[in-house]
Amino acid sequence: MKSYIDIWKHSFDFRGSLTCRPFWTYVCITLWLYIVVAAIDVFVLNEVMPFPFLLTAIFSALNFITGLSAMVRRLHDTSRSGWWLLVLLVPIVGQILMITYLVQRTTAEEEYENRGFGTMEVDEEFDPEEVYGKDFWDVEEEEVAEGESEGDALSVENHIPGKIF
Repeated sequence: MKSYIDIWKHSFDFRGSLTCRPFWTYVCITLWLYIVVAAIDVFVLNEVMPFPFLLTAIFSALNFITGLSAMVRRLHDTSRSGWWLLVLLVPIVGQILMITYLVQRTTAEEEYENRGFGTMEVDEEFDPEEVYGKDFWDVEEEEVAEGESEGDALSVENHIPGKIF
């Protein structure tokens, strides 16, 4: 559910990438919501509303941009441009081709920057010894004094930035 909300938060973000699991979570939840909204339209609001399926049309309009941006970011994750969405204009073949692109494994590390969900940017040129000095990895274990527990040795006073205890 968190990935569904995250996709809605990034509705207008067409940059970055989106891994397979959050994308298909969004698709499944949206599909179930469509079914619920259509059922409400048919069974509850059919005689009250002047236009049939008005609630479903509103729900579709709200999901259009969000779904579009999610598909573009998913295509980026498979090392394709968002312009590949235009293949959906080709009847039948375009839809089949798009589904095969959307289910493919992540290949974004090769060509696109991973700025989407579930990814992390890594600075390949970062050298901890250069930044923190040669003693960065040399961690000496402190002896625990009598009457102290091991957790006391890792107090704030003993913390040196960059050291791993």
